[in-house]
Amino acid sequence: MNSINRMPSRTRSRVIACVGAGAIVLLVALNLLLTALVPTGGLYVDMTYEELYTPSELMLESCDTALRQKAEDGTVPEVKAILLSDPDVLMNSLTSRVTYMMLLQLQRRYDNFTVETVNLRTDPTAVAPYKTTSLTSIDAGDMILCYGSKHRVLSLESFWTPLSSGGYYAYSGEYRFACALYSLLSVKRPTAYFITGHGETVYETDPEGDLSGNERTEALYSLLLDRGMQVKTLDLSKVDAVPEDCVLLIINDPTRDFVDAEAELGSLSYVSELEKIDRYLVERQGALMVAKDYATRLEELEVYLREWGFIFSDAQMQDSVHHAANAAGDFTDILVEYDTAEDSYGTSIFGELSSLSSAAATVIPNTGYLTTSFSNDGIRTEDGSSVNRVFAPLFTSYNTARALAYNADKGTYFDPVTDKSAHVMAATGCRIALDPTTANRAYSYVFCAASGDFFSSEYLGRTSYANYDVMSLLVENISRVDVYASADLGGTSLNSKSSYGKVLISESMNAQGDVIYAADGSRLKELAAMTPAARVALVILIAAVPVAILGTGVAVFVRRRFL
Repeated sequence: MNSINRMPSRTRSRVIACVGAGAIVLLVALNLLLTALVPTGGLYVDMTYEELYTPSELMLESCDTALRQKAEDGTVPEVKAILLSDPDVLMNSLTSRVTYMMLLQLQRRYDNFTVETVNLRTDPTAVAPYKTTSLTSIDAGDMILCYGSKHRVLSLESFWTPLSSGGYYAYSGEYRFACALYSLLSVKRPTAYFITGHGETVYETDPEGDLSGNERTEALYSLLLDRGMQVKTLDLSKVDAVPEDCVLLIINDPTRDFVDAEAELGSLSYVSELEKIDRYLVERQGALMVAKDYATRLEELEVYLREWGFIFSDAQMQDSVHHAANAAGDFTDILVEYDTAEDSYGTSIFGELSSLSSAAATVIPNTGYLTTSFSNDGIRTEDGSSVNRVFAPLFTSYNTARALAYNADKGTYFDPVTDKSAHVMAATGCRIALDPTTANRAYSYVFCAASGDFFSSEYLGRTSYANYDVMSLLVENISRVDVYASADLGGTSLNSKSSYGKVLISESMNAQGDVIYAADGSRLKELAAMTPAARVALVILIAAVPVAILGTGVAVFVRRRFL
């Protein structure tokens, strides 16, 4: 007889009770461990047919390239992904679960990549550092990808390729995430350059340089720093090309034209300053901001800007109704009217601001107006290409404003050019180049204001006006440079390398087949929801523990009752 049977019945009962209690405690502890491990990705088995949760080898190679590169100081970049819902919410949604699991696996692979979750509903201030202004919208379905002072806000839903009839037919999250990661890390030290050499008013960071314009441009300088940029000056006549770290060029109130010396024009290898600017804009997703006095005629510069859709008038704007008070009392500091059209560029930039009934005013001082050289729809297609140029009004006067021509005899702006009507005082030109293979778009921007005082600290530096906020939003938008990953990661369609995207099939854990549809809704083929090996693993995972407990209980019962 074994030792348990030799025990007194009371002692044997106590031992069995302790064993049972210990088993329950062990199961509870195991359950808590699994509860803690599963949301963090510590315990993970990908049982989907297409390995939807497992990063592909090409994805890992792409992340190796981005996350294991060294910065100029020899360190690797510290990147953080912030998801704006609790883990259980992320796991419960198809559009977020796949991306969340992918990010967790990347976190395990890279020491310099971390994943955080924040409940935006209970802690709405957690995303405040990542808003361009206090009015920027960030939703619970978004992800914030951060590197130093730079960040990108990405919609998790945009990681999926939708069907026109609703739902999704391909997951392109690997491609979208890799592109965002490359873009975030592409320019180590983004720089905004004030162009010099034509009488411009600039912010000079060199203590031995001309500091006379610093006070006037101090607010713009601070805005650029807030956007994570360095600020330098650039004389284009002394360089072969715009520097590689440039994300924004600024021509602020020039007084002399961009005219090249005759001797240099005779050289076949000579590249003019405007040509250097154009190469930067067209070839490198560049951005240019121009603030020009309406009364200053600069023929060469204006001819170039006409190619981007801008025509400068030489009339002065006045509005006796919608204006800010100035020392001259001449109604020339014009209040702008915000564009509320849903499909307008202005609304896409500062739509939330324009929708507020008590929105702060934006003021453009001493301004003329702009018209466009493009057709009535504001679009021009470049010949023989899939490239469009778009003229987009950004700041418009109220219809109480009028334009006045200069009266030489009286020495004043006196004669009306137009009856009272709305005029465009600042606009943005955008060149959009479409890649037909990946459907990626490369954007180049030119912003023009018909006021040499547009960037003056007089209004840009005053918190009672919205100038700083709207310009901060604009600079954030036009100075971004996108870098694209390999299209093999998945960009627009189905089936991995062949058509740019992982196949999406049912995620229900059963053996039934499921149908894959093309973008046009046509039936492609059927696949099993899980591989045979995955079904075996699922059965073992679900059934092993209960079966073991049941078997142990039966054995104990039979031994106690019959043996």
